[in-house]
Amino acid sequence: MLQMKKLSVAFALCGAAALNATAHAADIKVGIALDLSGPFSALGAEARDGFELAIEKLGGKLGGQPAEFIRSDFGGNPEQANQLVARFLQRDGIHFFTGPIGSNAALAVGPALFAAKVPYLSANPGPSAYAGEKCSPWFFAQYQNDTYDEAAGKVANEKGYKNVLLIAPNYPAGKDHLNGFKRLYKGAVKDEIYTKLGQIDYAAEIAQIRAAKPDAVFFFLPGAMGINFVKQFVGGGLKDIPLIAPGFSADEDVIQAVGEPMLGVLNTAHWTHDLQNPANAAFVSAFRQKYAGRYPSVYAAMAYDTLMAMDAAVRDVGGRIDDRDAVLKALKNPSFKSLRGEFQYGAHRLPALCSLPHAERVLYVGTFSKTLHPGLRMGFVVLPHVLAAPFAMARALCDRHAPGDSQDLLARFITEGHLLRHLRRMRELYPQRQAALIEALARASRGKLQLRPSEQGLHLLHELALGADDLGLSTRAQAAGIMLAPLSRYTIESRRRGWLFGYAGYDRNTFAGISRRFEEALGLSAKLLTLPMDTWSLEAGLAMNQQRATDDGADAHSSCIGFGLERCTVALFNQHGTDVAQWPSPVRDRLGL
Repeated sequence: MLQMKKLSVAFALCGAAALNATAHAADIKVGIALDLSGPFSALGAEARDGFELAIEKLGGKLGGQPAEFIRSDFGGNPEQANQLVARFLQRDGIHFFTGPIGSNAALAVGPALFAAKVPYLSANPGPSAYAGEKCSPWFFAQYQNDTYDEAAGKVANEKGYKNVLLIAPNYPAGKDHLNGFKRLYKGAVKDEIYTKLGQIDYAAEIAQIRAAKPDAVFFFLPGAMGINFVKQFVGGGLKDIPLIAPGFSADEDVIQAVGEPMLGVLNTAHWTHDLQNPANAAFVSAFRQKYAGRYPSVYAAMAYDTLMAMDAAVRDVGGRIDDRDAVLKALKNPSFKSLRGEFQYGAHRLPALCSLPHAERVLYVGTFSKTLHPGLRMGFVVLPHVLAAPFAMARALCDRHAPGDSQDLLARFITEGHLLRHLRRMRELYPQRQAALIEALARASRGKLQLRPSEQGLHLLHELALGADDLGLSTRAQAAGIMLAPLSRYTIESRRRGWLFGYAGYDRNTFAGISRRFEEALGLSAKLLTLPMDTWSLEAGLAMNQQRATDDGADAHSSCIGFGLERCTVALFNQHGTDVAQWPSPVRDRLGL
């Protein structure tokens, strides 16, 4: 058995979708552009086989509705791809598009599809441009080109490679892949070689590598390019130089074609045929049965998943593909069992701090008490690699009784995809509850209390004028059975005033009752009318405890979304410094220091 190292990296680009206005439920059309000739012909054949297996599995339908899958070869030529897409749009009236292997073709056909508002679900390329300046809500990809290679860069660091030579074809994906490697690789780049797309003779490049004497070589050469490169690399006497590659250059098709020279290649991928989940096991079994025992490649797997995503979206909207908003929501929240396990399409957001330059100075601290359950007293810290050992030692010195069983169970909960599944459900639930709170308070105040939606936390802040009385209304509210958390309780020296509104523990019906109690018992409307309009400042805030009356009249706490001891500690040190003796006396007295 060939032993290769596969790292799991799963990323996606921005995505959303809508459908062509000419769509009708009786006949859904999917345009599939295939690379059956040209530089990606071998990879295109793999994708075709994945598509065919999915179509067979779905009985030629999408979401139970009749569907037509229009397949056509464009030879890996971006210009021909454009012509094909024009025909798909104008003659065939397609409702979905997929197929191209190369990023150059993906970038070429995207504008026409986006202008026609036809969703492009990529079965392979994820050009970085579509996650940046050309990000479109009509594009869905299963990974971003450079993410495989960021993982490879980290592998090179861990292996201690100080000088790495890079090689890739000279086209958009080639540049994305090398840039991804360089983003997280901390050593020196010995040389950076760009070859002709489709090149199969690497004699000159092999000689260049031999002269450079790098610690390792990172290569992105998919399909036949990678097959020939590895054979010539080993045949040229360079087998002692380690090779690192993304999955596209060391996939099942490449391994089968090259054989023993692939031993020892370090490979990063987000899918492999032996991933342990039921959907993948069923897919691999069906693929091998249909194609004479052959193992599927990543291209076949992604093609299969692409049609399954389309199927789920059509099913989730009940075949009503003219309802653009509904289809959009369905595509953004995939409801099928992916071969890779639990996943979701990413939005176009700010990058995580740890992905930016100088990430060695970034630490992420959090707690599962907030994301799972308050009773789960377990937190986490994401550290630069060099700090892992010192932090582990510090943790051991602070508390030698870490809950090993709970940690192991939580780790399995995460790796099996349950945490992501939970978070996805919560992301759908809590915006609904937030909207219910905003609506109830606006109605109770006759439009005066207009809280702005927030994507931070599970609470909203209504801020009053500096130094205003926020305790009076809170006292009257509590007498009516509603707990308002005045902002003044969270401060010692600040004059900021207002109220915190939590929404995690209530549904729309509960909020409707709360609004009536505001109106009837508190006279909130009258109170608000006395305040100048320029005092209204609404923003994401801290947190609150809410309480409501039970049927028997007893008070019951329903959602404690406090800011937590760890955040309070960080805030204190940030505000007053690390020398506790120098903190202001009111702070020290309040904390009993």
